[in-house]
Amino acid sequence: MGDSRCYRLRDGSLERLTKDQNMAEVVVDSGIMSRAAADASRLGHVLLSAVGSETLQLQVTSTDCQRTDVVLLCTDGLTRHVSEEEIRTRLASRASAETICRDLVDLAVERGGKDNVTVVAGRVREED
Repeated sequence: MGDSRCYRLRDGSLERLTKDQNMAEVVVDSGIMSRAAADASRLGHVLLSAVGSETLQLQVTSTDCQRTDVVLLCTDGLTRHVSEEEIRTRLASRASAETICRDLVDLAVERGGKDNVTVVAGRVREED
């Protein structure tokens, strides 16, 4: 919800499984602005759904799962300061979920992150 995101790394490719619930997404989806123009505007800060608001609308997504997938849930405190390519690289490292999360949070904070930087990573365990 809001501008928290869910990503999946599969076969080296990072896929965003959610859409931000803010005005920037609305204007891009409607064709009013390009992605670059919307990202440069303040519209990304205008949330359409958030915890504690009167208009809470959860986005529910169903998808398949493979043994090699790595999933990341994160807040915008991460994605404002860390690129999707940097996220992809960390998830592809095959490091522990704890190491991936700590590295990403540290990177966001080093780059001036003052907002809530929440990161949760997980993968399907390999068969024994």
